[in-house]
Order: sequence, then C-alpha cells, then structure tokens
Amino acid sequence: MKTGTAIKKILSQRKMTIKQLAEKADIPLNTLYSITKRNNDNVKSANISKVLVALEITAEEFYMRKAGHETSINLSDQEKAFEWLLLKAFNRLNNVGKAEALKRIAELGMIETYAQRTVIEYGIRDN
Repeated sequence: MKTGTAIKKILSQRKMTIKQLAEKADIPLNTLYSITKRNNDNVKSANISKVLVALEITAEEFYMRKAGHETSINLSDQEKAFEWLLLKAFNRLNNVGKAEALKRIAELGMIETYAQRTVIEYGIRDN
C-alpha cells in the first residue's frame, strides 16, 4: 500500500479529516492533499515524522500498516519517546548519514550488551 492510501486509511479508522490532520501536524493542507492524491512513496521524511506524531503512532506501526499488517503494536511511553528522538535525529541526516546510521544500528543489534533478547529483522543488510 502506498503512503497516501495508508494515511487515508488511518484517518478513516479514526474518523479524522485531512484538514484536521494538517492542523494537528502543522503541515499545509495542500501538501497533505497532494500526498494522499498522488499516493506515491516519495514523501519528505519530515512530513512523515509530523504525520506520525500527529496520529500518535510509531514509525514501526505505520510501516507495518502500510505493508498490510493490521496488528497494533503496544509500545510503552518510553519506547515511543526513544523512537521519536531517534527519528528526529535520523531526519537531520543526509542520505550518506542515514545509510551509515542504519549500518551502525544493525551493528549495535548484533552486540549482546545492546540487543534485546528478541530481535526483529527489518530488512537492513550489510552489502
């Protein structure tokens, strides 16, 4: 499912309008209309971040829904805060920095001291 469709579906489930989301996310209404109308995946990460914060969902939950998985992820407030801070820092990076950040996170996940007992693969590969 494309980004625009995923956003429209979440809005429908929450009985929320694009205009309400635009106000809550502090994104111009025309920008959100364009995202949902064009329905492609070429959306600025800053806009996605604002949408996620406004919808009060994690990036993981959004992308799982986008992939067609409707299961809800129950994260603690601390986990949501960590994810938001990580996403905010990630969005400040250029493409080279983003690639390096993903590589380093994958490396940290391999170190027993830092890894959770259950590790979920997100398709991050070291080529």
